[in-house]
Amino acid sequence: MNRVFSVGLGLLVAVATFAGTANAGTMISPVSVSSDMGEFSGDFALAYLIDQSGLSAGYTSGVTDFDTYFAGNPTADDSEFSYWFPPANGPMGYLQFDFAQTVTLASMAVWNVPTASGIKTFNLVADDDGDFTNGGTITLLSAQEIDNNGAANAVPAQIVNFTPTSLLAIRIEVTETQLPDTFAAAAREVAFGTGTAAIPEPASIALLASGSLVLIRRRRR
Repeated sequence: MNRVFSVGLGLLVAVATFAGTANAGTMISPVSVSSDMGEFSGDFALAYLIDQSGLSAGYTSGVTDFDTYFAGNPTADDSEFSYWFPPANGPMGYLQFDFAQTVTLASMAVWNVPTASGIKTFNLVADDDGDFTNGGTITLLSAQEIDNNGAANAVPAQIVNFTPTSLLAIRIEVTETQLPDTFAAAAREVAFGTGTAAIPEPASIALLASGSLVLIRRRRR
């Protein structure tokens, strides 16, 4: 087999392999959470949003497969010390999740509160250095809406997906609750999923493949 033919065949195999390869994505939990909306009391702390308290099934950050975990339909209950609630009738604001290192995310799961305080609409914004005031922010989702369905002791997760993005921190900017202008926002748990490998579009694959064939044909002549 001549050298050019080997190169061309190698490119075809690489294209075929690359086109069919993707990472499933794993669960990942932030290392900290903060908010300009505050906490009603220590019994409804922000930390409960990321400590898996109240979840029917736990996961290991960086290990558990995202799709497999949610295939089991994990739910959250409203037991004390398991969800976050800010001061009553407070203004809308943000929830900021920090990861302490750069991660690539593509999904977010929210276990909402099945009451008027549940989050209804929000913007999702990423930042590459954790400082949302100095530029470098990317809006991943705008006016995203979720519901507050579910029983108080078995709230299902709601998953939103977005373009895989590398970031150091991410914010949920709450813009509306289920009953606007009446209750402050609240939530039970938030988790994230890592991004998948980029897959070339069919047109790109075809272009690479055709280029490889041209090499083969020219060598044969």
